[in-house]
Amino acid sequence: MDSSFLSRLCHIMVVGNNPSAYQRIARELGDEGFEVLYRSPEDLSTALEVSWIDVVLLDHTIRPRTATALCRAIRRNPRASLVPILIVDEDPDGESYIESLRAGADDFVNLGMRHSVVVARIKTLIRRRAACDELREMGPPLANVLRVGELTIRLGEYEVFVGGEPVQLSLGEFRLLTLLASRPKQVFSRVEIGKALCNADDPAEGRCEDSRAIDSRVYTLRRKLGRVGRYIRTVRGVGFKMDPD
Repeated sequence: MDSSFLSRLCHIMVVGNNPSAYQRIARELGDEGFEVLYRSPEDLSTALEVSWIDVVLLDHTIRPRTATALCRAIRRNPRASLVPILIVDEDPDGESYIESLRAGADDFVNLGMRHSVVVARIKTLIRRRAACDELREMGPPLANVLRVGELTIRLGEYEVFVGGEPVQLSLGEFRLLTLLASRPKQVFSRVEIGKALCNADDPAEGRCEDSRAIDSRVYTLRRKLGRVGRYIRTVRGVGFKMDPD
């Protein structure tokens, strides 16, 4: 496995009813040093409680509504709320992609893609998570807390609070919020946001988010933040900024 990844063994959980569809991907992941676990949708909740998971591959073919509900359940689980989720579908369309992002997914792939591409996406998600882990090592504890109005972000713990109440975010949503809150009132273009969310060491292995995906993330993030969602302002024709005033 690439030395930039976490030094321990990484675990990938495939959630679906057809493990045989993932055999070739599992072999490639095994060659890269990953361990692949298979769980049915009914076993997901228990599996997240007893296993350390680095990425969840959620099979969208188990029925879109079921997959979306499972995605939301993962985001509500305190133990797994920041685990990257990769939705896998045989024939994804634009609406499925947007709905998955709104439910908390981090990426969406077609099962018909080259398996090497799917593996690269998984490695990129783990790289993103590792980048967030590095925030734990940044300076004294006070430097790891961002405060904007009623919003508090604890970088080292990946925790977000609004008026003292916790808010569950996906890893991508957390990274987006942290970027905006790190420089209040500064405007970030969609290109800058896309690159920040991409965060791949090797551009050939990563895929930066397009404008539509970013707009969807902002929409979902505002909704989850409730009354402070208004802090995220749209700058027409440019991008977004964090402004509590």
